[in-house]
Amino acid sequence: MRFLLIDDDPTFCVLTKEFFFAQEDVAVRRCTSVAEGLSAIDEVRPDVIFLDGDLTRLGAEGLEIAEKIHPRVKIYTTTGREDIQEAFQTRFGIDHVSKLDIPAIRALIDKLRTRKYV
Repeated sequence: MRFLLIDDDPTFCVLTKEFFFAQEDVAVRRCTSVAEGLSAIDEVRPDVIFLDGDLTRLGAEGLEIAEKIHPRVKIYTTTGREDIQEAFQTRFGIDHVSKLDIPAIRALIDKLRTRKYV
């Protein structure tokens, strides 16, 4: 199973890469646009994506990405913005996990690894 974390926050990306160091099935990409996010998805071909909602801090690019790939890929949103969390849930049924809690993300990844279907 392959996992992809897409976010524009350089600190989150560095910390997450360090936390998942040497785990070949977890990729972290810093993306600041829909095009970069979709390119990362094409490159990694993930089974599960942890997706920030506002890649430029000005918009809701994560929702645009979800619109293009859901339900082909399982998505969890990591956005801190409650309005975007609600939009992910309302429009796509996508659950939220806090990117401030990297151990929770790791626990979810470990749990998903043990399932045949996500």
